Amino acid sequence: MGRFLDDEAKRALQAAVERIEAGSAAEAVVVAPVQSGRYLHADLLGGIACGWLSLGFLLLSDWSFSIASLWLEPLACGLLGGWLVSRTPALRRWLTPAKWRREAVTRCARATFFERRISETRDRSGLLVYLSQLEREVVVLADRGIQQAVAGSDWERLQAALSLAVHANDALAAAQALSEFARVAQTALPRRADDQNEISDAVVSE
Repeated sequence: MGRFLDDEAKRALQAAVERIEAGSAAEAVVVAPVQSGRYLHADLLGGIACGWLSLGFLLLSDWSFSIASLWLEPLACGLLGGWLVSRTPALRRWLTPAKWRREAVTRCARATFFERRISETRDRSGLLVYLSQLEREVVVLADRGIQQAVAGSDWERLQAALSLAVHANDALAAAQALSEFARVAQTALPRRADDQNEISDAVVSE
């Protein structure tokens, strides 16, 4: 799996945020954490599977093994398997139901919306784009001001474009989708003369 958020992608996403805010009253924030859940269950499942396979090989093999090997080798293989799963995002996704992944991303996105005070802008025009890398899931949360101004069909298009980009592991495509949304935001919620940048435009990766 190629890296999702390199320096070029960060610059492109920040430029998209700046473009949204240059022409509209929206306060956009992009957060792209490495993962939103802990996924210890996936590591345990991988370790158990490797341990069982190792034990099965030892018991069914034509070779003879010592009692110590029957105890220690499955344990060692289990630990190694769990460690490998913990370092392999694709395996963690595969061993986790889609519903669990989605719930973890949604829960973290909602917490981020309030922790980063996106809900406290002057015109209630905060917009959070939460791109969770391991899960390849997107959550878009908008405060009341911008939610009421932008048509539902425009939100759906933005969500669909961002979802396609993240599923393809393509942060530049996500930046392009946000840049295109800038025109929608400018029409729906024009920037006022006294608007100020209330939240940093920098992309947050955790």
